[in-house]
Amino acid sequence: MGADAEAAVIASFLERTSAAIDARVDQRIAEKAAASDGDSTDSGGFWLAVVSVGLGIPATGVATSFSDSGSVLVAAAAWAGIALVNVSFNLRKNR
Repeated sequence: MGADAEAAVIASFLERTSAAIDARVDQRIAEKAAASDGDSTDSGGFWLAVVSVGLGIPATGVATSFSDSGSVLVAAAAWAGIALVNVSFNLRKNR
């Protein structure tokens, strides 16, 4: 084979290999999409956790800024409510 023929054979091989890889990737993406039934992987749970912490920290700061003895109880109640929301979300998601 000459140099031109060798280059053509390599280019053809690479094109076929690339097409085969693309077909396999498309097939796997379709299988994953069918298996998930349209559910997102965990983005809802992640953002709920981020918002929970984002709201819990200021709520704790406000609750504990008062000097009375019940401020720690108010902060604990706020975090218990946040935990309840997160637990119920995850239980609902896993059904």
